[in-house]
Amino acid sequence: MTPALTANQVQALQYAGIAPPARGWRTTCPRCSKGREKATERCLRIYETDGGLFVNCSHCPMRKEIEV
Repeated sequence: MTPALTANQVQALQYAGIAPPARGWRTTCPRCSKGREKATERCLRIYETDGGLFVNCSHCPMRKEIEV
């Protein structure tokens, strides 16, 4: 089972304009979800890296490294 996001990781996501997921490591994309038919689909994946977090959308070119 994957551990939940830490408070620092949640704060870093919020600062980057990304809504932290309620559970798991996926959330809606701030760039493309609003204009899509499936606006509530959690298409933005969040990965832990050595320097913080990396987010990657499966529907648009949104890719971003976030320092924690």
